[in-house]
Amino acid sequence: MRLRSLVLSLVVAFAVVVGDSAVSDRSLAYADARVVIGQPSGARRGIELNIRGNAYYGYSWFDGLYGYGRYYGDAALGPGFQMLFPVVQNGFIPSINNAFYVGFFTDFLFIPDVAFGYRDFLFSFAIGPVAQWRFFILDMFQGGGLSAFTNLGFGIWPWFLGNRFASSSVAIYGFPLFELGANLMFSKLFGLTLSFGYPSVKFGITLSF
Repeated sequence: MRLRSLVLSLVVAFAVVVGDSAVSDRSLAYADARVVIGQPSGARRGIELNIRGNAYYGYSWFDGLYGYGRYYGDAALGPGFQMLFPVVQNGFIPSINNAFYVGFFTDFLFIPDVAFGYRDFLFSFAIGPVAQWRFFILDMFQGGGLSAFTNLGFGIWPWFLGNRFASSSVAIYGFPLFELGANLMFSKLFGLTLSFGYPSVKFGITLSF
């Protein structure tokens, strides 16, 4: 009886020690963050899919550019996605940890009526190419990390007017795209991305594969 009690006590003590050690190691692994911006990387960059929410703004300020902005504004809202493909694994500055991506985006947008808001909206979508230059700052979260980027591109933006205006059922606009943003990856496969600039603010999840 005493022997069995002793064995059980040892087993429980071993389990507690091992469990505490594993939790401590895991906490250290997740808490550990290394600055990697000054360390060029030979790691393979993955293709990325960003699924996000968008807030487009500014177009109602320029009635000459967006003629129907006087009737519809001030911010178009909706979901969208972006695909990025790595074309330069480490560059254009070889001495730091950076990469260059190209891709495309599609954003589905609802444009509110000035008087009635989203009770009477136009449907639209914006589509176009984008190039991203990314700088990897921190390595953490067991394969994830923090990076910052800039996006350059342009978009084609048709507004579907229906029968609201006799002159045309579709108005097609375009815009330049300039954004700054940050990417926080919790692993090699999943993270969050925030970007802001012209013509929108975007926030969503990023999947890498």
